[in-house]
Amino acid sequence: MSEAEAGPAVHKADPAARRKLMLLAPSGIAVLLGIAWWFHGYLDNLPVESGQQMAASTRDVIAEFVHALYGSAVLLGLLAAYWFRLGSRIAAAPQYPLPQMRLFHDMRILRGEAKSRQARRARYSAFAALAGAAALLGAAVVLPQRIAGAHPLLFQQADAAADGSGAEHRP
Repeated sequence: MSEAEAGPAVHKADPAARRKLMLLAPSGIAVLLGIAWWFHGYLDNLPVESGQQMAASTRDVIAEFVHALYGSAVLLGLLAAYWFRLGSRIAAAPQYPLPQMRLFHDMRILRGEAKSRQARRARYSAFAALAGAAALLGAAVVLPQRIAGAHPLLFQQADAAADGSGAEHRP
């Protein structure tokens, strides 16, 4: 009986990989919720009694947001590198999924043009993730400048203190 009569070949799922996914997914959600809980507490405890404290707290929040943008850009960059490498491996292999791949679910084995389409999809995804990382990096650089330009009174004291001119002590 030929392969066409028997149906498409299937790469079976790895039960150990499924168990890991069942452990990692709730762990990832717990980490995200923990970060959200921490940030909420961070915002609740910022000093805002005076105008100077309010300005300093606002600058701190913007700095933390910029750090989150940088971290997100790094993660997207790593994902882009992974997808680009995967696309190259798929293109070089005789089939997809690769024989040594550990899958979470059963998957039909792709060969020929279908395998090439999968390799292109992985590379397109890599370029999209790279573009997203570049956009996040751009936002991390431009955002503080735009906020400072939109609210000059809030950032005026920090700039004067940074240049040492003592302009913040004018009568």
